[in-house]
Amino acid sequence: MKQNILLASLTLVMCFIAMFSIKYTPIKRAEQMKEKLKAFFHSTAKEAVTFIAMFLSVAAVSLMLVLFYENNTVSFNIKRMVLVSLLWIAAYFDFKSYRIPNKLILLGLALRTVILMFELVFEREEILYICVSELIAAAILLVMSFVAMFVVKNGLGMGDAKLFAVMGLYLGIQGSLSAVFMSLIAIFFISVILMIRKKKKRKDSLPFAPAILVGTTVAVSIFGA
Repeated sequence: MKQNILLASLTLVMCFIAMFSIKYTPIKRAEQMKEKLKAFFHSTAKEAVTFIAMFLSVAAVSLMLVLFYENNTVSFNIKRMVLVSLLWIAAYFDFKSYRIPNKLILLGLALRTVILMFELVFEREEILYICVSELIAAAILLVMSFVAMFVVKNGLGMGDAKLFAVMGLYLGIQGSLSAVFMSLIAIFFISVILMIRKKKKRKDSLPFAPAILVGTTVAVSIFGA
């Protein structure tokens, strides 16, 4: 029960952070936080739909983790839920402007550091294995992304590479492999659908973050990555 309450509360917090990040756009430093908050509470219809979809998605992932993977630790579930929330923000920005803000990457690293502090206190026995697995996963995904950037024209961007590295820090080796595999399947179907609808040509670049979001969500909720 305590785990359910913790996950539900964190879901709400992450959705609020995500909504603020989606609504927030770079403005002059002279403008005050009061104006930012005022703009935040005047969301457009698309932003409202995005927020609702994100909330339902993160809530569904939380529910799946709690109900079907009872042996998972609290930090294991929290990392997956936080990652899905971050990927929603990345997917929104990537789809809208073909870029993933560095601030989002830094937010992901900061939240992972906070979770690491939790693991050091409550899950000290497995912390070495967890850290090694996640660091190796991040390094592998970063290298693979750089290779893909040079090999595939109009493929991954620098933002995608950094996002993959952050994903490795949350999922570890096994979880990352599942998420990457499902992401590749997702980008294939997204590409086919867009070409059938004649919205994209074969050589056009595509935002990859939405596919990472779909693939990771499936891998985490269905396959327990």
